[in-house]
Amino acid sequence: MDEMAMLRELGGRLDREPPGTLARQRNRLSAGPVRGRAVWRWRAAVAGGLAVTLAVGFALAQTVRFGSREPSASADAAEVLIKAAATAAKEPAPRPDQFVFVHFKERQDGETREGTDWLSADGRRVGLLRRNPPLGGPPGRKGWGQEWACEEGNHPATDLRHPPSCKATSMYRSDLPTDAGRMLAYLYQQDGGGSKDDAAWEQASDLTGEALPPRSRAALLEAMARIPGATVIKNVTDDAGRPGVGVAYVSGNTAHREREILIFDRSTYAFLGERNVLVKSFNGRPPGTVTFYSVLLRTAYVDRVGQMP
Repeated sequence: MDEMAMLRELGGRLDREPPGTLARQRNRLSAGPVRGRAVWRWRAAVAGGLAVTLAVGFALAQTVRFGSREPSASADAAEVLIKAAATAAKEPAPRPDQFVFVHFKERQDGETREGTDWLSADGRRVGLLRRNPPLGGPPGRKGWGQEWACEEGNHPATDLRHPPSCKATSMYRSDLPTDAGRMLAYLYQQDGGGSKDDAAWEQASDLTGEALPPRSRAALLEAMARIPGATVIKNVTDDAGRPGVGVAYVSGNTAHREREILIFDRSTYAFLGERNVLVKSFNGRPPGTVTFYSVLLRTAYVDRVGQMP
């Protein structure tokens, strides 16, 4: 089965679900892995030419107010998001000629996929995607496959010394606001299922899984603190077994409601991943069923595709 046939099959399966809640899963399965768009948040630095991961921590002594307004999420959830924003604002940046390396794992509808990416920091050099199972492979196929990440469509990668002549997939989005007020307005302009708050949160949640410049990421997390309805889960473990703190939001309709949990490192407030859980029975699946999870396992900045940190 080729990539487009696989995506049509996945899209048809998702289209039988109520709109809204599963939109972001469809986005990740289509636009993310196949097109090469980065779907993770990065926290890494390079020292002396060697790739090293960096856990950035920044703790606030008090809950931050936005002018005269209290954050609209619950006080605890807003505080977590503000601390995460402060961490994001302190993130280092790669050199323009470097690649961002990321190792991640995600699971949906019983299928687990692991991946490692090398994507160009300035979008001028062609990056590399490795997936297990491979992108576009037949159902049930196991093992790693690799492809060059090109905007017009990925190319099989057999020789890392000779990338194809194609337009490279850019790592970072640079078209988003860099202050919380304008970011909040941007989020509420987006369409989605459920209420306006649900649509804004879903759009924001999608963006947490993309590679954003530090100022835009900080603005996004601050804006999320102003969306009503988020709550905090003080003790949560991500799907790699790491302890964290979760910010949860329930969206959907009367028939199908899911709780999405964004998980942050308990000490540094760096983003670790997310998990979606059914709030009530749906399609024969009981409440508490995990419908989707994703975890960021490692990130770094490296000097060439295929280089391991």
